[in-house]
Amino acid sequence: MASFSLLVSTVAIAHDPERTQVTLTFARDGSFVLDVANDPNWLRTRMEPFKGDFIDRVVLWVDGREVRPSSAELILPRSEDGLATYRLRGKMPNDARSLRWYYGLVIDPYPLTINRADGRTITETIQGDAWSGTIDLSRQFVSPLRARTERALPIAALVAVFALALSARLWTGRRAGWNRNLQYHDLVLNAAPRPCGRALDVGCGTGQLARRLAERCGDIVAIDADAEVLARARAETSNTRIQFVHGDVLTYPLPDGEFDFIAAIASLHHMELTSALVRFDHLLRPGGTLVVIGLYRNRTLSDWIAAAIALPARIAFQSVRGTAVVAAPIQEPKDSLAEIQNRSKALLPGSSCRRLLHLRYALVWRKPVAEIRRVPQSPRAPSA
Repeated sequence: MASFSLLVSTVAIAHDPERTQVTLTFARDGSFVLDVANDPNWLRTRMEPFKGDFIDRVVLWVDGREVRPSSAELILPRSEDGLATYRLRGKMPNDARSLRWYYGLVIDPYPLTINRADGRTITETIQGDAWSGTIDLSRQFVSPLRARTERALPIAALVAVFALALSARLWTGRRAGWNRNLQYHDLVLNAAPRPCGRALDVGCGTGQLARRLAERCGDIVAIDADAEVLARARAETSNTRIQFVHGDVLTYPLPDGEFDFIAAIASLHHMELTSALVRFDHLLRPGGTLVVIGLYRNRTLSDWIAAAIALPARIAFQSVRGTAVVAAPIQEPKDSLAEIQNRSKALLPGSSCRRLLHLRYALVWRKPVAEIRRVPQSPRAPSA
């Protein structure tokens, strides 16, 4: 008997590292998965003296009372030197605010990792047979109904996109095909001032926007640097109030302060950003409005997430309405959305620049009426 006591003392004092790892992962509805991993031989030795369930060896102390896991499953290691895992499952109250953790089998320090439902991760080193500190559980759980709704939301959003595309086809059937630039014509047109005497369409392409602008504005100057696409625009346009101009908007002799409205769809990224914004400022009449629907280069995680969301939407629109080919030359954007937002804020005080679907952004600026700069005017653009 004395020899057996000495053996037990020796095992308790001199032991191999326990390799304990604990991970507690929460879902939005308050359910949790608790993985307690140990060396399988060590775990078997520690569990043999106990007749109860493994659940009895852990404590989840939540807001002053114990929350017990509802199930425990032993997962054996896949390799010879792997860890065995007790996987416990249960549910926290939706209003849970704080947690203290205790594991009654260990001696050595071990890491406790908490994966919150809101994406935050909390890691604490527990000093063996000791309680954890107070762990924040607040503001991460929702009602079961809301949790189910959030899980179903991506599918519902995809269905909504298809329904929206189908509805769009019904009330916009007069338009042939769809592309990501045509998608935002209405946004541009609705931003035009009332009344609108003279408008400039920068990078007019085949003239689709210019022809619609003529329904709201008195005279339209539609400028594009591509002679071939501009010839097509002239051939497809009968409205004499639209003046098509072949040239570069940065250098063509357009009069300063001439336009009540300037629109640029998918053309700003073909120009140097600062030069273009300054040029638009000069061309715009005080009180006039600038609208840019532009492209940006993906740089951040948010950009790539937005691109992933836009893909099924684009497929939906194209499947329902067909594809309208972009006739103008295509160029990849150089500036990120953040760079465009910062530059426009500095050069066009009071402007707004927000992300849109389909890898686009909308820059809108109303030039202050008080900002009147008298500069020598260049001759009016000649008729083409």
